[in-house]
Amino acid sequence: MKMKLIKILTIGLAVMIFLGAGQCIFAKTTRTIGNYDTIVPGVGTWYSPAIEKANGSNGVNHNTSIGGGKTLLTAIAYGNNRITDEYALTPRSRVLIPYHTGENISGRKVRLQLNTPWNVLVDVEAHGTWSPDSED
Repeated sequence: MKMKLIKILTIGLAVMIFLGAGQCIFAKTTRTIGNYDTIVPGVGTWYSPAIEKANGSNGVNHNTSIGGGKTLLTAIAYGNNRITDEYALTPRSRVLIPYHTGENISGRKVRLQLNTPWNVLVDVEAHGTWSPDSED
């Protein structure tokens, strides 16, 4: 009887460990999508609040409108330091933003950066969504 109880407890413990490990292995972090409705200053920069990266994919900026049909520059920053190149963002465009080598670190809190080009002296209104990760 004692041996049977030990065997049942051992099997039960093994099953619980296996199921618990499976949950850790197959847990998936979903990406966060932020939105922006902002005024980008003429000859200036705007930063979004920080969002945590969920995986090692590229960032993405999906613009829904830019005032005056202007073109803005978009990048992703860690703090105030750009960790991507800048890309042209036109009204209603979707821009994939690759990270510099070694900068696409899961768990890092990053921010969207929007700039007006040097020749745009007026403030520009911009609306859209963005994510530090382009896929789940």
